[in-house]
Amino acid sequence: MRWVQSCTPLVLAAKCRTENPLKFEKIKRFHIDVVLSEQHTMIDLDNSIKSLIDYLRHIEVIENDAQKNMRRLTVEWGLAPHGCRVTVRSCA
Repeated sequence: MRWVQSCTPLVLAAKCRTENPLKFEKIKRFHIDVVLSEQHTMIDLDNSIKSLIDYLRHIEVIENDAQKNMRRLTVEWGLAPHGCRVTVRSCA
């Protein structure tokens, strides 16, 4: 998928890092907040989530999306200059 190829540089830029994002420490229990830009996509909100979560697993930001790990997920339309803005927060 073309969007996956463009994600890694944006993840690095957001983190202000130059190393490989595959070396990020996995977050075991987390909340995910997703903001999508209506100007950048025609996809439905619910259809965007699985690919995004799979990508976060691929770059090892999250361990998995099992019920014991992903404790909250919010998705909304809003300001996302690159099409999508994702915040992953660790929770106890």
